[in-house]
Amino acid sequence: MYRIKRIKQLNLLANSKLHWRFFLSAPIYLATNLIFVMPVSAEEKQRDSRLVIEEVTVTAQRKEQSANDVSIAITAFSADQMKSLGITDTRDLGKLPSFSYADTGFMIPIFTIRGVGFTDSSATSSSTVGIYIDQASLPFPVMATGANLDLERVEILKGPQGTLYGRNTTAGLINYISAKPTTELSYGAEFGFERFERYSAEGYVSGPLFDNALNGSLLGRFAYKKVKSNEGWQKSLTRSEDTRGLEDKDAARGSLSWSPNDDWQVNLTGTWWRDQSDSQAAQAVALQNNDGSTTPHPDPRVANHPIVSMDTDDLRIADWPSERAWQVNNEFAMATLSAQWSGIEAVIINYLGVVQDFVSDDSEIPNSGLSVNNSEFQTSIDIAAYSHELRFSGALFNESVDWQFGGYISRDTVDVDQTVFSESLSTGGSPAGNLLTDVVNSTGYQLATTEAVFAQLDWSPLSALKFTAGLRYNRDAREFEGCLRDGGDQRSQGVGLGTTFTLLSGSVVPPGGCVTLDENGTPNLIKTKLQESSVARRVSVDWTPYDDGLIYLSYSRGFKSGGSVALFGATSFEAYEPIVAERVDAYELGAKFSLLDRSVQLNSAIFSYDYKNKQLRSFYDDPAFGPQEAVDNVPKSTIRGAELELRALPMIGLEVALSASYLETEIKEYTGLDFRGEERDLSGNEFNFTPNWEYTAIVTYNLPISETLALEVGLDVNYTDEAKATLDNDPVFAIDDYTLIGYRAGVQHIDDSWGVEFWGKNVTNEYYVSNIITGTGDTVRRFTGKPQTYGLTLSYRY
Repeated sequence: MYRIKRIKQLNLLANSKLHWRFFLSAPIYLATNLIFVMPVSAEEKQRDSRLVIEEVTVTAQRKEQSANDVSIAITAFSADQMKSLGITDTRDLGKLPSFSYADTGFMIPIFTIRGVGFTDSSATSSSTVGIYIDQASLPFPVMATGANLDLERVEILKGPQGTLYGRNTTAGLINYISAKPTTELSYGAEFGFERFERYSAEGYVSGPLFDNALNGSLLGRFAYKKVKSNEGWQKSLTRSEDTRGLEDKDAARGSLSWSPNDDWQVNLTGTWWRDQSDSQAAQAVALQNNDGSTTPHPDPRVANHPIVSMDTDDLRIADWPSERAWQVNNEFAMATLSAQWSGIEAVIINYLGVVQDFVSDDSEIPNSGLSVNNSEFQTSIDIAAYSHELRFSGALFNESVDWQFGGYISRDTVDVDQTVFSESLSTGGSPAGNLLTDVVNSTGYQLATTEAVFAQLDWSPLSALKFTAGLRYNRDAREFEGCLRDGGDQRSQGVGLGTTFTLLSGSVVPPGGCVTLDENGTPNLIKTKLQESSVARRVSVDWTPYDDGLIYLSYSRGFKSGGSVALFGATSFEAYEPIVAERVDAYELGAKFSLLDRSVQLNSAIFSYDYKNKQLRSFYDDPAFGPQEAVDNVPKSTIRGAELELRALPMIGLEVALSASYLETEIKEYTGLDFRGEERDLSGNEFNFTPNWEYTAIVTYNLPISETLALEVGLDVNYTDEAKATLDNDPVFAIDDYTLIGYRAGVQHIDDSWGVEFWGKNVTNEYYVSNIITGTGDTVRRFTGKPQTYGLTLSYRY
């Protein structure tokens, strides 16, 4: 009865409108009462090491440490845990509390941690969430859409990480740690078969290439993954037999690790992926004339087009024009060279060099949710990036002081070309179609350079006390040029933007020429420059009351650089005015405890963010096209929140992981336009894509069924509270709360050499939405998650 009473108390607390400060006392509350919930004696735990949670090693501070020794809120998952949860790329991490993912509809994902994110669909924009592979930054979100491959673990660091990592990490960062070459021969393979005739195959081989006194040791590893499906998961609203959602992905990674002697360690890694899958179609749930008018749509193909009910529970229904393949054509390649030299006593020198290339070659995206061309995109993106970092580290005074400092430089170029097929767009008012043009084009080019120096000092005056201070000076320079262009030879109807703007401005616009008006009212290529400098900082104090416990208090300041972004539909230079850098000041109090002889791990944090010049997607009233999406700065806003994570081994074979987060966000002052072009005071409103509550529960049970075989079953439940896709409170853009449930059951050899697993995702076929957009086009449209999916996975390791 006492155990039941305690659980009811916790449920009442979780379901009520809690003030976030509850989480400060949660570790103490649970620590003092957990024995009633999970009655395992100390003697039992001492008799069996399987009741001890393994220590998690992370590289959050650019060196290997126990997660319990780092004064940062960290969520870490092993490769096996990610596979069990169905996390196949960065977008799937949206299942976890405090981390959100949204689909912009333009191939550019939106990542948000603790309410800090940048809602923008331009390829020239960087994310507030840093994405890293083995400490090498992926500077643009589109680079993170490839499949996860041959990973050891993933670390999610929450809060600004601008001192040691830089690269616009005002929200936090995701650090993928790839599996490393092994000193002995090993290999493995995994095959998957699932709903919608989706097949996957992944394999790796690793081991020594040579080991001798002359050349040292050279280790190598190679991994490859293929995903392909033969049946689409989306169904057309107007053509009953037409489907889409096919996948066709490849990924590969090769790595070499060379140790010529005890002082040197050199690693060379090449990563590549290709994606030629169908781009996702949208659900059009409302008609909204693009030019802002409220009259009936001038084109009967749109005015009479069926739309999806806002109350639908069908994840699969959508629509798209039938005359194109509507596939992405993306390819990414990266080479990373890292070297470490420890030839000087108590000093380590590290170098990291990265070269990256991303190409999207005429990717086609059905954006309007209609079966007729209204705002459908063909996009080409070319990104080239490189970076170099040199870092020195060491220890002083009997290792009571750890220090590191270094320098960083990067250069990125982004070239974007977008063509929009808009034959039924409302602009122009012709009943036969668009009076102006049925094809328009926009281009954007950005050159960004970053130079930084950084330093961090950890001082432990007492064994139980540590002080940390870090600084990073950044200097960013961004040059941008872009414009909206006449459709040129691709146009088949309408008088054309070039002709129209020639008449309006008096300046001749040739076919395919820029029509965006500059400060003098002349059609021109718009050019902007922005130079900014910033000083990110972090200070913290850590107290270790006992060996497996940590309490920390920290303050950090992070920045995300500003600049212009490549927009569609911008006929005025005002749309390209650069936004300035945003700044986040974060205060955090956290605790990490291993309890009950390390059979329980409990992490908790409360935090408060003061946000200045938050960057966001907004609207501006275009003279020709009406309300169009743009970017803007919110002068002041705040975030308050709390997190709680519990992992426990209550009995042999049973593992329970529970986590929850709560967020309160508020815009303190900001006036902007809504999607109808009406000015609104948005002060007091919450951020978009920031649900108040999120919960995750993961339960795994492993039961031996013979001397060599074990049965493993698991259940995961993820709840996400309601949110909204825009800053205003228009119900059209409301995102309902949802709960996703997954399961897995399989048989494996006790040494994990082989296994067979049956699994399911979203088993209740819950309807859920990642984003709702408008602006370009005549519809309000939703991007949904995937429906119920189930499959079988076979694995083998040697």
